[in-house]
Amino acid sequence: SAAKFSFFLSAPVVLGAVVLQLIKGSAWSVIMANLGTFISGILVSFVIGLLCIKYLLKYLQKHNFKIFMIYRVVLAVIVLVYIFIR
Repeated sequence: SAAKFSFFLSAPVVLGAVVLQLIKGSAWSVIMANLGTFISGILVSFVIGLLCIKYLLKYLQKHNFKIFMIYRVVLAVIVLVYIFIR
């Protein structure tokens, strides 16, 4: 339930960031030059995002976050080793 709520809570934040970027930047000329690509990109990312959320929530009903914790710790160790070796 909390995971589902957090996904719904992120939607207005993402929308606000997009609107703010459109207001501040000069992205309008790029968008208008590639309007079809822009709209299809939005639609595809929306559908893929919904599918990912659906399957992640289904996964979380049967499992816990342990696998995510393990991969984050392993990734952190790899990054730290890379930083110190470099």
